Amino acid sequence: MIDAQPGAAIVIGYEWRQRIAVQSAVPVFPAGVVLLSHVRAKTSDTAILATLTIANGGIVVVSETEIDLVIPATATALMKVGSVVLDIARTDQPNPQYLQISLEIPVRQSVTRL
Repeated sequence: MIDAQPGAAIVIGYEWRQRIAVQSAVPVFPAGVVLLSHVRAKTSDTAILATLTIANGGIVVVSETEIDLVIPATATALMKVGSVVLDIARTDQPNPQYLQISLEIPVRQSVTRL
């Protein structure tokens, strides 16, 4: 079971962060795991707004059952008001594994703009 607490909307021009917890008897994010996530305006879009990985700091492994997703301000600055979607795949296995974690996140414009 995946437990994504209702999170804040992405605010254009600001970093966004969300913790994802998975209830599992076995490690979902073991040491050495390699994860990939693409952020798009909608699922059918070919344009990738942000690529999140462990290597680029867009995915932070907190524990064997928790990760933080981080979209940097440079990526949110390119987004439009509405929403974006993302999902997560594990790519360190011979056959990449879709993790059944998908989010649709509202995107808002701030009043205070940097």
